[in-house]
Amino acid sequence: MKVCILGLDGATWDLLMPWIEEGKLPTFSTLIKGGVWGKLESTVPPVTSPAWVSLATGMNPGKLGVFDFLSRKDYSYKAYRTTSAAFGRKAIWDYLAADNRRKVGIVNYAMLSPYEINGFIVSNTIFHRTGDTTFPSALKEELDQICDGYQDYIAYQEKEYNDTGLFLKDVNNVLDKQFAAIRYLMEQPCDFFIWVLSATDWVQHLMWKYIDASHPLHNPEESAEYRLKLLEFWQRIDDFLRQAIEKNRESNFLIVSDHGFGPQDECFNLAKWLEMKGYLRRSRGGKIFTGAKNSIMSLLNAMVKTALGKKVPRTFAKKVSSTFEVDITDEIDFARSKVYVLGHTIPFGAIYINLEGREPQGCVKKEEYAILKAQIVDELKNLSVDIGKDVEVQIFSPEELYWGPYVTMAPDIIFTIDNWRCSVIERRFDGPLFKNEPFSNRHTGAHRMNGIFLAYGPDINDGGAELSGLTLYDIAPTVLHMFGVPIPNDVDGRVLSEIFRSDSEIAKRPLRYVDAGEVGRLKSRIIQLRKSGRL
Repeated sequence: MKVCILGLDGATWDLLMPWIEEGKLPTFSTLIKGGVWGKLESTVPPVTSPAWVSLATGMNPGKLGVFDFLSRKDYSYKAYRTTSAAFGRKAIWDYLAADNRRKVGIVNYAMLSPYEINGFIVSNTIFHRTGDTTFPSALKEELDQICDGYQDYIAYQEKEYNDTGLFLKDVNNVLDKQFAAIRYLMEQPCDFFIWVLSATDWVQHLMWKYIDASHPLHNPEESAEYRLKLLEFWQRIDDFLRQAIEKNRESNFLIVSDHGFGPQDECFNLAKWLEMKGYLRRSRGGKIFTGAKNSIMSLLNAMVKTALGKKVPRTFAKKVSSTFEVDITDEIDFARSKVYVLGHTIPFGAIYINLEGREPQGCVKKEEYAILKAQIVDELKNLSVDIGKDVEVQIFSPEELYWGPYVTMAPDIIFTIDNWRCSVIERRFDGPLFKNEPFSNRHTGAHRMNGIFLAYGPDINDGGAELSGLTLYDIAPTVLHMFGVPIPNDVDGRVLSEIFRSDSEIAKRPLRYVDAGEVGRLKSRIIQLRKSGRL
């Protein structure tokens, strides 16, 4: 194995570095001192779905059309679950495995469904709904035998996990099975290997209240015990990293995360605010998504229950079609609404302007678009007046964040409150406009912009230099360069040349770029069709 990427979903130096400095994570400490490290800037918003797809392709969401777990369907009022079709452009492994030149292994990667490749793919249960979960298909049975039933997910948002002890028991069981699977898979012939561990994200969502003494749900008596349990969880990962590196000393390792983490202790009801301001009108009272069954976590959890062979809730089945579209047209009076929402993931706010000629029932004229947008932005900047608390609102236009053919598919206004610590509720009109509480007892931490980057291996600089200016987009071109594969000239990242030893072959090798061109686009389209199961 030449290159191994270990993805630790949501890992943050804010949590890990104090433990590293105290000597409690010895492998991380060794890797930092013997390699290079830094903060890895995520996508905006810092959400798992667009972040991992951007890392794999080296492209920003504007070229991929992936801005969240939930995406638009054209310019209609429908949203759909982001699927493997998100990989409409080639990923790292597609370039490496081209013409069967190199064997690749991909495990538990967000949104990726298995397809034929020179190597193997183990899909992530939460994102892959039907059919084979591995390629080759026989690999599933092998993993089930090795792991006593392969598992990569628990529905951590379920109320039963108000019992933190039960949660830790179940999450450590997933960790056992993941470690067993990865040990086996890393022994297979492979030039490139990538594995994403999702459990690191879940534990921080649920257990951040035990880390932060200022959190409204912080209980000092419980926190002493569970902070130690959280450390023990990370120590298990630390020891697994040691084992993996010791068995693959010839390999170059990249350890990355898709986003960082921090406290989540505020909630803002965007749907209620838009109605209060007169921008959005309901066709009838109630919640935007009836029964809240179509919240993104309910959607994902129900998918997992389906995969595990349990009955799908009837209300869920009624609301979600075979393509997992979510139709909210019966809840909003679009003919009278200047804006609408689609129920995006809660770390950020997303507002769509109901533009005439673009949306089916658009009522905002083109000449009114900029004026209306500026008006809403101005009111968001002064949100403190409406909610009775000083908050900082950061507002983005899609043109500021993205570039590419899908920019116009992004929300017209994207915003975050208090540096991502405030959940933005789009799925219901009832409840308070704002509250100083987390989204739920099981969602006390939330995503942040800076994840982790750590490189270690025979071709990597040692000495523990802290690097800056690193983004998710840089990983794909860097890995391609490590293999001597020409880099498509339409990637958005750069080769991280500063991570390589000056005497290494990689450092001496000139950077090579290739014109993506029309042929490249056609090949990418074929890959997209193959991954979506339509070819």
